[in-house]
Amino acid sequence: MTNYYVSAIGADSNPGTQTKPWKKCPGMTGWTGKGKIVPGDVIYFKNTDVWTGTVANYGTFLEVLAGVTYHGKTWGAQGAKATITGACTGDAGDLVTLYVDHPTIPTVFDGFKLTPNKNATGLSFDWGLSSRMTNQVGAVKRIQNCLVDGIGQTSPGANCYGFNISPYDGKTVKNVEIIDNIVKNCQRDGIYLYPGNESLPDLVSDVIVRGNECYLNGRSSTSTGSGIKLKNHVLRALVEYNYVHDNYGGGIAFDSAPGVAVGPEDCTIRYNLVMNGKSMSNKWNSAFSFASDNGNMSLSAWIYGNIFWSPAFENGILLTSDIGNMPISLKIYNNIIQGGNGPAFLNTSNNINAMIDLSNNILLANLGQNVFYDEHNIVTTHKSNIYWRADGGNLVVINNGQTTYKASNLADWETTAFSTNPNFKNANILPTGFLANPWRPNTDGLAILSGNAIGHGTNLGSPYDGSINSILRGTVWDIGAYET
Repeated sequence: MTNYYVSAIGADSNPGTQTKPWKKCPGMTGWTGKGKIVPGDVIYFKNTDVWTGTVANYGTFLEVLAGVTYHGKTWGAQGAKATITGACTGDAGDLVTLYVDHPTIPTVFDGFKLTPNKNATGLSFDWGLSSRMTNQVGAVKRIQNCLVDGIGQTSPGANCYGFNISPYDGKTVKNVEIIDNIVKNCQRDGIYLYPGNESLPDLVSDVIVRGNECYLNGRSSTSTGSGIKLKNHVLRALVEYNYVHDNYGGGIAFDSAPGVAVGPEDCTIRYNLVMNGKSMSNKWNSAFSFASDNGNMSLSAWIYGNIFWSPAFENGILLTSDIGNMPISLKIYNNIIQGGNGPAFLNTSNNINAMIDLSNNILLANLGQNVFYDEHNIVTTHKSNIYWRADGGNLVVINNGQTTYKASNLADWETTAFSTNPNFKNANILPTGFLANPWRPNTDGLAILSGNAIGHGTNLGSPYDGSINSILRGTVWDIGAYET
């Protein structure tokens, strides 16, 4: 293993030492040196410096090489990050791209600031030229402690994102970790797991998305843009402890394209804060959305311990009518789900192959709104939920609006349900991120102070026995994301 150093005032003819650094490095556009890096090497970028490049159409400015570690914050001033910036004036391109991985040595990209401009994306896997794409199924590929600011992405119709995992031509990308990053202001989606829009077996699998903050993404008027989106065949993704807030299109979304019948499968969405979305026309406008462009998407997911709290959006959780009749399996457990200008839970799909279990959730709606609306009665199991709206009225609506349940007859719908105020500690003090060791929201305003949410949940067993405040649920379970 060899350490190399890169500074904007260096020279590519230098040996790449700390006292005689390179100006660029192998894999970067414009590199003129003769040095080579091999798997296991470490490259340190001066964290107060800026590298500016032009991104060719479907090209990249920096190709991250397999098995190499890139550090952007370690060398230099405390708290600074090396900046990589540049514009793509073609259809699309990336500031940073990973085309190849190593079978046994991790590839790490740590501590950079990326400012993509015009039609550029911050960082992608296998995106761009199909001739460069490979199956990346070896050692872990870790993106961590980075900042992507897409405010310079100025073309509403361009495919420009924050982080994008997008294999095409039947390729697979697996074993990726996207950890502790900030992604903001992107035209489309902030973090996008996006195997190709085609009938070939493109696949993204075994990805961890943890501890990220995603906000003000989805500005484009031509995209549904979300903070975090899983589209097409994404397998075994784990999305946890992310703070997703103030995005325009939605918080977290599942989707599939025409010609792609398989949507996200065996994915876990747990212990996330999805907060305070910004309503915008031509968007799904929900904290969590399940939608499809092809009208026939299969999917399966476990969604538990989250807080979906976006009063400016229409819905907390939305299933759209275009999902179709492929098999759907959803377990929605122990969440706090707030509706805004619509129900906390809204389904307009008539999928006859859906298996949806809604248990131990706190569902709330604004004044004048139904709490739960299932147009075609596809929620197969529901138990131990709290349905609450302060002004009374309809709590549960099914059968295309023909059957309604209020507090007075809610037990006819769900014998273990409650219609009482969940008694949050202080709903005006909302969390704005997480504290670690142990993981928990940085304020406890949505923790339960007293009432029926305490001790009246159904014991669902492992692995659902954790909580957003890292208290293990025992034999007696609370309702909602917290455990007392």
